[in-house]
Amino acid sequence: MTGFRLGVVLGVMNLFTFAAITASKTPDYARLEQLDTFIHSGTTGDLSSAEPLYLAARPFDSPAHVPDVPLIETAYFLVNMPAMFAAFVMTDVVEFQVVSSHSPFSSSRNSWLLAIAFALCAMVQAFVIGVGIGWIRKRVRGGLD
Repeated sequence: MTGFRLGVVLGVMNLFTFAAITASKTPDYARLEQLDTFIHSGTTGDLSSAEPLYLAARPFDSPAHVPDVPLIETAYFLVNMPAMFAAFVMTDVVEFQVVSSHSPFSSSRNSWLLAIAFALCAMVQAFVIGVGIGWIRKRVRGGLD
């Protein structure tokens, strides 16, 4: 299998894994509305580091705060940490561009934007890893592939 094909396969597998993990969760739009009310009120409240990360309006808890987070979910996000960092940067840039001319995003819309950016970045990361593995295999074999 060439590096390009391996990259495509890994990218698609990564996307489907994210879709499966996301589909296994229930959206929590009510909590996102509470967060919007809290953020726009300007008061201090119950927002803490234990607040889950919301992707596509679904809460993803940290294993540091919640003991029963599935191991596969923890491992998936650990492996895709560079993609998550890139997704945070992408959403910040998009929000800055939109907020400078319009009203700020709601928490619900932001969670969907972050989920889409993460899925794209995770696919690209897996593709690059696959191409890199193919390139290394080709170099080790002396150019034969």
